Amino acid sequence: MQRLIEHATGLERKRLEKIIAAALTMEEKEQLGQLLIDQSKGFYLLTWLQKEPPNFNTYSMRGQIERKLILQPLYKIADQVLAKLEISGENTRYYGQLSIYYPIYVIGNQNCREIGKYEYTTFGN
Repeated sequence: MQRLIEHATGLERKRLEKIIAAALTMEEKEQLGQLLIDQSKGFYLLTWLQKEPPNFNTYSMRGQIERKLILQPLYKIADQVLAKLEISGENTRYYGQLSIYYPIYVIGNQNCREIGKYEYTTFGN
């Protein structure tokens, strides 16, 4: 039974990887890759984007505006890719939660296409 499940999940992973690789331009891949590299905000960009503001002071609201400006193009990329993946909303949320659950250094050591699923579903929701 376990081998059957491993085989099925392996096939699904390969299917998703193929779709993602075909759906993204090199520029889009670089944009998403920056989420795991850029630390200009004091955190990795992916971590910074996931954080909610601690309060509603001017500094926090400026950060929210900046966050929106970064998320807007990422959302468009994610929206296009998610439509092509043909996965359920529940699976979309599951992959999105993986980007929150795993630390950046663990995600950074994963296969880039696998990471992509986490990023796309994080911003697509």
